[in-house]
Amino acid sequence: MQEPNNGPSSLPTIIAGILSILILVAVGVLVSFRWDDATDLDLNEIGDFGAGITSALAFIWLIAAHYQQQAELRQNRDALMLQANELHHQVEASIQQSTLMKESADVQRKQRRPVFRQNSGPHRDASKANIVTQLDFENIGGAATIDSVDSHHDHVEISSQHNRLIDFREKSYFKVDCNQNVRVSDFEFTVTFTDRVGDSGKCRFLFKDSENMFVELDSEP
Repeated sequence: MQEPNNGPSSLPTIIAGILSILILVAVGVLVSFRWDDATDLDLNEIGDFGAGITSALAFIWLIAAHYQQQAELRQNRDALMLQANELHHQVEASIQQSTLMKESADVQRKQRRPVFRQNSGPHRDASKANIVTQLDFENIGGAATIDSVDSHHDHVEISSQHNRLIDFREKSYFKVDCNQNVRVSDFEFTVTFTDRVGDSGKCRFLFKDSENMFVELDSEP
């Protein structure tokens, strides 16, 4: 941290010292030239003369002390401003570091999360081609365990091989159980998973019967 400049604060002291020397020199010259008169002074006159000189010097040094105090107050104010600026920079650096750490953690979390992609056409009921019975998929992301699969359709139930780690490039499937009396075209379902380090997340999918595939809608790491 940069220190404030101490040069101007000594100027009042220097000026007061010079004036004091000039006064004392002037008094000495005056006394030397009028020594005979000085020796004839009474004690009270000598005291008044000395008091006058002392008062003048005290007044000079009082003014010098006043300006010296003002200079020190300015220096203290500048030092406090420098400290405040330094603290502000430290806070900004801490915020930036925290943001970078959060972004890095988010990137790592996204890299760890599984990515389920359909790897073949859906299996359908042999007697009713409009009934889907199984959706095959492949995990092309991080290894994870599927905790649950929740269907968002009243006539569709979906299950999977729960509590089993599905590694990268490993294939598995969702078992689909549709109401045989209801024509189901499109339906949504949510997969809840736990990645390798124990973080939970969700992926929401939409199966499109017209396109014979399911696609991911969004995710919650």
